[in-house]
Amino acid sequence: MSTTYNEAELLARVAKGEEDAFSILFQQYFRPLCFFAQSFIDDMDAAKDIAQEALYKLWNRRENFLTLENIKAFLYISAKNACINYLKAEQRRTVRHQEVVRQAEHEDDFVEILATKEELLQKILLEVESLPDKYGSIIKLAFVEGLSHQQIADRLAIPAATVRKQKERGLKLLQTIVLKKKLTVLISLTLGLLRL
Repeated sequence: MSTTYNEAELLARVAKGEEDAFSILFQQYFRPLCFFAQSFIDDMDAAKDIAQEALYKLWNRRENFLTLENIKAFLYISAKNACINYLKAEQRRTVRHQEVVRQAEHEDDFVEILATKEELLQKILLEVESLPDKYGSIIKLAFVEGLSHQQIADRLAIPAATVRKQKERGLKLLQTIVLKKKLTVLISLTLGLLRL
C-alpha cells in the first residue's frame, strides 16, 4: 500500500470516489485475486475477468467499508462466488456440448433442425433489441450470457427482485410483439427458449 495515506485516509478517499486512492487498492489486490481465481478455474484470462469484476463491485459499494480487512474479505468472497458460477456454467456448457455431439452423430436431420433453430433465435434476438433497454439488457444477460438473477443484479447494481420483475415484464412484452407480428413459429420457440 502507498505510504501517502494511512488506512483511514485511504478508505475515506475511496469512499469519496477518488480514483487515485482506489488505484492503490486495485494494485494491491488485482494480482492476488487473479491467482486466487486461477486456483479454482485454471484459466488465467477468466481469472483476470473475475478479479476485475470483484474490484468493480467494490468500487460500486465503496462507501460501505470501514476497514481494509472488510475490503479484503469482500473481494475474496466475490471472487470465490464468481469462480463457483463460472464452474457451474462450464459444467452446463460441457453437458450441452456432449448432447450436441450425440445428436449430430445419431440424427440425420440434426443440422437442418439446428440451422432453423439458430435462424429463429436470431429473429427473436432482433425483437429483443426493440424492447426498452431496461428489459432488453436483462433478457440478453439472462438468456444469451446465462446469468442468474443475482448475477444480473450485481452487474447492473440493482436489486435481484427488480431483475426478476423486469425480466417477467420484458418477456411478456416480447411475447406481445411476437403475437402482433403473427410469428407463430417464433412464439413456440420463444416459449421453449425463454422458459416462460
